[in-house]
Amino acid sequence: SQMNRKIFRTLTNEPGLHIGKGDNLSCDVMLYERSVLTNDKITTKYVDIPPLVSIEVDVKVDLKTRPNTPTFLIKRSNYWRSAQQKLSGF
Repeated sequence: SQMNRKIFRTLTNEPGLHIGKGDNLSCDVMLYERSVLTNDKITTKYVDIPPLVSIEVDVKVDLKTRPNTPTFLIKRSNYWRSAQQKLSGF
């Protein structure tokens, strides 16, 4: 299926997300509703609006360390716990 580009806006290539003073995250892909992230809110600086969906892609996973764990759960588990807590409180 395809995403409706009239409703959603996709930011890619590690866009920055400003959580608070001195607290920024980067993601590989962030998905926003166009009604939330409007053209006037897009600048050359970090976005300060929480995304509807945030995706991190990891292509350098070492499956030898945990062969029975799904790939998306392996790397940066501590980082993601921290990032998830930041995003849920944002």
